[in-house]
Amino acid sequence: MQYHQSQNWALWGKNMFSDYELEAIHNTSLEILSSTGIYVEEEDARAYFAGAGAKVDHDKHIVKIPKWLVQEAITVSPASFILAGRDPKFDYPMGTGRVGYANVGIAVSVNDPETGKIRPSYKKDLDDYAHLIDQLDNLVMCWDCIQPMDVHADTSGIHAFRSHVSNTRKHIMTTTPDRITSQAVVKMAAEVVGGMEALAERPLISAGSCPKSPLTFSTAVTAPIIELAKASQPVMAMSMVLAGATGPVTMAGSLALHNAEILAALTLTEIIKKGCPFWYGSCTSIMDLRRAIAATGCAEHAMFGAATARMAQFYHLPCVAPGTWTDSKITDVQAGYEKAISSLLPALAGADIIFGSGTLAGGMAVDFGSMVTENDMFKTIQFILRGIPVNEDTLALGLIQRIGPKGEYLSAEHTLKNMRNSQVWPDLFDRDSRSVWEAAGAKPLDVKGREKAVELINNANPAPLPENVQKRLADIIDDVEKEIGIKK
Repeated sequence: MQYHQSQNWALWGKNMFSDYELEAIHNTSLEILSSTGIYVEEEDARAYFAGAGAKVDHDKHIVKIPKWLVQEAITVSPASFILAGRDPKFDYPMGTGRVGYANVGIAVSVNDPETGKIRPSYKKDLDDYAHLIDQLDNLVMCWDCIQPMDVHADTSGIHAFRSHVSNTRKHIMTTTPDRITSQAVVKMAAEVVGGMEALAERPLISAGSCPKSPLTFSTAVTAPIIELAKASQPVMAMSMVLAGATGPVTMAGSLALHNAEILAALTLTEIIKKGCPFWYGSCTSIMDLRRAIAATGCAEHAMFGAATARMAQFYHLPCVAPGTWTDSKITDVQAGYEKAISSLLPALAGADIIFGSGTLAGGMAVDFGSMVTENDMFKTIQFILRGIPVNEDTLALGLIQRIGPKGEYLSAEHTLKNMRNSQVWPDLFDRDSRSVWEAAGAKPLDVKGREKAVELINNANPAPLPENVQKRLADIIDDVEKEIGIKK
């Protein structure tokens, strides 16, 4: 096959790959799945694959997926669907061309908004974070964002869901590592919305599933796919290939590997429940081979995010891509630079959701204030994505002719009519004169962000859950912890 180098990388949109390149990546991924296969730890998951026509070696735990089976999964997976919120006004449409933003969650520490100091994360931070997300208009969903130190790691995902659903009305991404907690989070979501039928009709939760590269599906990967797909909840699979360590150092090679892992997860999802909503995820980046550390604020992370958005569009699948990531440990110039670059590229590529808001230190810490200031940045990106409308009114020929040389446009009715649609006005970014800025306390942006975060956190919860529902959620968590032997 002759490969043609695309000349349009700078566009970072639908022309970033040629048709030849898209087909080459796709065919390479299919060959990986059919000839090399994936390692699948869980016996039930292997049985699902075998029943659908995959070649399974149960002794070696290897599943080889034929190309026709992958193609069938691509065909039946919906191109668009709704991520339902607890309140329908927060429903988010996937696969419609809209770009939204979200937080993300692996953090074990928090930049305390009151003190500005890093400390361990606790369950109360989950409550505060969800409440904050509920009030930030550009964040369209709530991701399981923090690993609290005051609950057991095995049940942190269901504790997180209870905190999130109690404090936000938006759609929730769950993180559950096994069957029992995956079943529990489905049961909890059903309690909130009024039963399993209501949950299937309006999916409140999505399954977060992250294959371990290269080509490894542990129980933590397959359990949430199986249990949430059975309940007709959307499944999000997100590979985390590190080019040069868990994938080829070349970006194309790691992209093909990443794509194979996502297609395997898609295939399992559609085997479980034909037509189940699925969204294509990415957190693929590089291993910095000078320092032997995973890099997230780098250009390559953003480029992979944009590239996987394009692959998702190739399959007519909604997608989520990384953005607002930084390797900086504090909210500084490096963080601002990395967050802006990593958000803009996947946005220009048309990712449905860009995740990572509030992260520091490669996602190991979260910053409440940073999430607030990034909400301003997202507003600016949305304005950029709109482009420059060109029509009779915006060209304003008659106005220009009427005002002529040496005139002014400030008092024109056209200015008043169009000013809110023609400019973007940030809430926290500084545009004042130096004297005005100094008179207001000369506060840097990170301080203003933390102060605004505290203000929002202290606002009343707009939609608390009924006490009887809260009790049932607590009872489900208690039952799980008793079953797996966690002592209070």
